[in-house]
Amino acid sequence: MCITGEGERRVTFRRDSRNWLMMWLTSLMLVVLLAMTAAAGQWQPTLRFEGQVGSSRNLGTAQVMTPLFQSENQLVYLDLRGVVASDPSREANLGLGYRWGSQDEGWIWGLHLFADRRETASGNLWNQVTAGVEMLGRDTQFRLNAYVPQTGKQLAGVQVDDAIVISGTQLIYEDAYLETYETAMSGIDVGITRRLRGWGDDSRLSVRGFHFQAPDAPSVTGANLRFESRFNDVWNVPGSQLILGVEGQTDTIRGAQGAVTLGFSLPIGKGVAPSVTPAADPEFRSRMMEPVQRDIDIVVTTMEPVRVVESRSDPIDAASGEAVTGILFVSAAGDADAEGDIADPLNVAGVNDRLSDAAQDGVRGILVVPIGADKIHTGDQGLVLMPGNILMSKLALNSK
Repeated sequence: MCITGEGERRVTFRRDSRNWLMMWLTSLMLVVLLAMTAAAGQWQPTLRFEGQVGSSRNLGTAQVMTPLFQSENQLVYLDLRGVVASDPSREANLGLGYRWGSQDEGWIWGLHLFADRRETASGNLWNQVTAGVEMLGRDTQFRLNAYVPQTGKQLAGVQVDDAIVISGTQLIYEDAYLETYETAMSGIDVGITRRLRGWGDDSRLSVRGFHFQAPDAPSVTGANLRFESRFNDVWNVPGSQLILGVEGQTDTIRGAQGAVTLGFSLPIGKGVAPSVTPAADPEFRSRMMEPVQRDIDIVVTTMEPVRVVESRSDPIDAASGEAVTGILFVSAAGDADAEGDIADPLNVAGVNDRLSDAAQDGVRGILVVPIGADKIHTGDQGLVLMPGNILMSKLALNSK
């Protein structure tokens, strides 16, 4: 059997990480170039960076959001993201969204569709489709996302699990290993964000509930609470934004977690064209380019290991080199006509009879194991071992 070690998987992960990083940076540069060369309009492309330090892992995120089509109250945009985590894992998301609204009513409605791809520490690649709807008001925002994996369960690791198994009076050596699988989980999340007027430039409190599930794996249900403050036009850069956040989360698998976030965004387009009349409501304009709120990565969980037996054989006595073809348990409180297994042990006379009968066919490697509190004697009138028999209180065996 071929066993892949943890060290080998991590080396492969680091090697693949360089290729992944180069591919993502190339994609990022192409999108940034597209954004910077796009026609000037009311809404401009935005570049965002975010770092998160958490109790379970750390994250780094880069995002480009650029308009593809826009009118006075409508926007079609492209959203490219990359996430690197300390798990280690990494993910890329490519999304297309449409938002429309009414300045008079103050609401913006939105639809978005993402193609997600993630690589976990095991080296497995996962694909997912994410779809969502949103309602963005002046002070309140509602969001709903659905996550549909496109990849089934995958092998994450293999571990040797050879064992000596006792089956009645038979002793069997199993050449076996444990297979550990990962699986992506489908699910939904629902969130509401409330703007806190009077708490600085722009402070918000968000609550999100989520549920994910997959066959043959425990489901994950939990909630997230996040508080963040946004500071606009930082360092005298029009349209830039500094984001400070803190959040806590709890779910049925990982328990309680916490994290702090620092983010920064800035426009990278040509600016508003002189011929374009901006929307009268500045908040309406900024909400049109609000980042899509969704789960940061494909939810992947580790399943219970599966034991696979490749072959079965007789164990070998390490001292004599003889195959051990059976095992008999003997006890001072046993019976002469007992089965001889651990639940129904033989007495000394019964073991002697069994060993004598077996010896008629030649040298037999039979393990004799005393059990019980009383001593078993091997002198006169006691236990008599035949050639090839082994007396021991511990199973000092190895495979062929």
